[in-house]
Amino acid sequence: MEHFSSTCTLLIMKKKLIALCLFLTVSLALRAQDLVIPQNLTLESHDDYINTEKLVVQCIDWLQQTTFGEEKEERKKVQNFLLRWMSGSPTVMIQIKEGLIPLDKPEILMAFMQGWTRYSLLHKKASSVVDCAMAGVEYALDVYNKNKRYLGRLRLMEKLIERKQKQQLRIFIERKFK
Repeated sequence: MEHFSSTCTLLIMKKKLIALCLFLTVSLALRAQDLVIPQNLTLESHDDYINTEKLVVQCIDWLQQTTFGEEKEERKKVQNFLLRWMSGSPTVMIQIKEGLIPLDKPEILMAFMQGWTRYSLLHKKASSVVDCAMAGVEYALDVYNKNKRYLGRLRLMEKLIERKQKQQLRIFIERKFK
């Protein structure tokens, strides 16, 4: 009877493990399919930008969840769209200060801009420059931490991590924007 019980337990665990693996595989496959940037998208008028704000936030969220080694072609398309959108947006104005993030690393600069943009779009009425910069730096830190093996160790990013751990990041950002 004891042997039967342990065999049943193993079969149940095996079925649960298979179900979990299947769920994760399907979830990963669907993650890229959920994000669709229309082929004929135009960004010419103020309304074009306003009408694509939701898509912009979805793209930024997708990029944050996708490491540099995953879905390289899709990442490139999404980043090109975002760069076009951020460059022409009449509502989101990004400010970049020297020493805030490494300007010589385009991946980190782009991540900062994405974090700033996301915060600005989700907090339109309450977004100050410092709040947007804080969101941009935190987003860039998250991207950096997820992609260290692709980026290598970046001294300025490590200093920002240290400031964040010491709860001094906001003060540092406020000083940059005085």
